[in-house]
Amino acid sequence: MAIENTRQFRGVYHVLGGIISLMDGTGPADLNIESLVNRTMDESVEEVIMALSSTMEGDTTNFYIYRR
Repeated sequence: MAIENTRQFRGVYHVLGGIISLMDGTGPADLNIESLVNRTMDESVEEVIMALSSTMEGDTTNFYIYRR
């Protein structure tokens, strides 16, 4: 909300729908990662800001997306 309140953000949002958690049975195929990868293939994308939890699962999700 802090970013929104500045009215300076001109980007778009993408909701993954969770994080990779094999213990909970959530894998990459269960999230909206493929559509994110497709959106970032556009040459006009300059930056992606990830807002994930700072847990092992959040780090795993972040690394998985980074490798994609």
